[in-house]
Amino acid sequence: QDIKMNSPAFVLPLPSNPAALSSHSKLGLIRHAHLSTRLVAQRAARPCALRMSAAPQVKQALETANSAAEAVKFFDGMKESGEFKRWNSARTLFRRISQSELKLITKLDGQALGIVAEDTTDLRTTFAVVLGSTTVLAIVSAAVLPPQAGYFASYGIGGLAIVFLGIGSSAPGLLYPLISGVQSLFSPEAKQRVYIHEAAHLLVGHLVGIPVRDYEVKNPMTTAVRFFDDVPTMHRDLQASSLTRAEVDKLSVVSMAGMVAEAIEFKQAKGGQQDLRQLQGFLLRMKPTMVSKDQEEQTRWAALAVYTIIKQNWSTVKALAGYLETGRDVGDCIALIESSQEDY
Repeated sequence: QDIKMNSPAFVLPLPSNPAALSSHSKLGLIRHAHLSTRLVAQRAARPCALRMSAAPQVKQALETANSAAEAVKFFDGMKESGEFKRWNSARTLFRRISQSELKLITKLDGQALGIVAEDTTDLRTTFAVVLGSTTVLAIVSAAVLPPQAGYFASYGIGGLAIVFLGIGSSAPGLLYPLISGVQSLFSPEAKQRVYIHEAAHLLVGHLVGIPVRDYEVKNPMTTAVRFFDDVPTMHRDLQASSLTRAEVDKLSVVSMAGMVAEAIEFKQAKGGQQDLRQLQGFLLRMKPTMVSKDQEEQTRWAALAVYTIIKQNWSTVKALAGYLETGRDVGDCIALIESSQEDY
């Protein structure tokens, strides 16, 4: 009988009757096995170290790539050479999902994911703050400034509340990034929401084969994971052509990634209104055209599919969030993903 380790170099012959081993032989066997296990672990760690060392190469490739096709060619080459394993490794195969099945598997309902009704609590609270602060500023300016200057200043400041109300009632999606950014200045939880949200977009984009170009998490108005201009993304829609089923499936899971990650970590997603609007835009461009019921099923399936991906890679999401918080470049982020393993 043989005890075979992960490497063929470690094969230990044993007698047919193990009880016949002397104490000296047993001690030697134990030491040999420990040495073998340590060497195998070191060999297994080498690819991870190589992938982490590839960060500068990834950064340079993404900076010099003029299109998504060039970035995909680079990542495909890294995978074919064996240096990368996780690029485009997640499969996205659509199947019909009911609301009850989604809740049963994920323990998250549509309200928690933000796909049932839009939560306007933050919007209403912000409007009350804007209204109160502009009212006070208008009164103070009228009291301390010269008559004519105070007159124009008070009306100008008071008009800010009207502008905010107009935007909030007609296009509230324009205000959510600003509200989220302001909240992140004062709330540690809001900051972590941004990091977790964008880390999930970055991770899932790489795993489904959509190359990430860079990211921004410090500027409230431009917080995003950015993809290449010639690829439809969650944040910019630069192609007027229709989308295939496979493209829609990939874009759906990437779009839902931030909301699902927020729901897993905080039990309630708050930063997905813009993602949902962009997702709807992708679904409307699919050929054949999706009806309303099909769009709802696609959204539920995407939530379940990306939930599975994120749960299997939750430790990587958390590590990526730490990278984004400390400002690590996108090359480091990709290297981290490639050096990581699924949690289960």
